[in-house]
Amino acid sequence: MHWRTTARTGELMVRREEERRETHAVVLLDNRTTAHEGLGLASSFESAVVLAASLCAHLARMGSVVHLHDAGGLVVTSPAGSTGATRVLDALAVAALSDRTDLAPLATPGSAGRRDVHLALLGRLAPADDAVLAAARARAVVAHAAVLDVGRWRPDDLRPPGAGTPPREVAHLVRRGWHAVPVGPDDTVPGVWSALTIARRPAGAVR
Repeated sequence: MHWRTTARTGELMVRREEERRETHAVVLLDNRTTAHEGLGLASSFESAVVLAASLCAHLARMGSVVHLHDAGGLVVTSPAGSTGATRVLDALAVAALSDRTDLAPLATPGSAGRRDVHLALLGRLAPADDAVLAAARARAVVAHAAVLDVGRWRPDDLRPPGAGTPPREVAHLVRRGWHAVPVGPDDTVPGVWSALTIARRPAGAVR
């Protein structure tokens, strides 16, 4: 009962408390060996891990439950808050490349009927990935993808012709409703996140 309003109006007034809805974010780290180039700390995979760590920690601290996936499926679900940020960072600290060649469906426990935010850190994609990513986009209220231009992580003399132009995966994902931006080895974490927060942006550098 809202007694103050009842006294002022002379009518019985009930205060209705709105239940706070939990925000869920599904983050995909593409950890397939076939999706990446480069060696060790200078590889595209390590860059993807750094991006995922920054993103997941920020989402958890901003109040989102984070469901971290890799190519094999769900890795960890971390609660909102600093505890969740620590949990997901611990999981990413031991992330490793996988021999899988496909992406497992991005399903989360209890996700039926819930529309999440989807964010993906992707390398080189295969045609078979399209069904998984299309299904993820259909479930998400918004979907963002940082697509690593993995050819640029090769030594200069081994880079393919056309290296430096946005990878074809960017346009492919955009056509399917993802907000996708290309990422190269010289792009910064703040630059990538800035590009992903802009509703419309032509494909190009994100520094």
